[in-house]
Amino acid sequence: MLELLRNGTAPAALLLARHDAILVLGVLVARELGYPTIPVVELTSAALAGLPTEGDATVNEDGTLRFTPPS
Repeated sequence: MLELLRNGTAPAALLLARHDAILVLGVLVARELGYPTIPVVELTSAALAGLPTEGDATVNEDGTLRFTPPS
C-alpha cells in the first residue's frame, strides 16, 4: 500500500470486512512520510456485501459512506 500511495496509484479508499494490519500500516507510514493518504473504513461482512456495485461513493470525515447512483 505504501508503494501504491507513493506512486499515486492507490485506490481512493480501503473498505475492509476485517482488519488488515499490513494495509493499514502502509497508509500510516505513508502519512508519516508525507505522501497523500486514503481513508480506511472497516465494515461488517454483511455491510460490505450489501454495498452498491455501481455509482460513486464518498467516505465522510466520520467514516460514514455516501453513495450516488449512476447517472
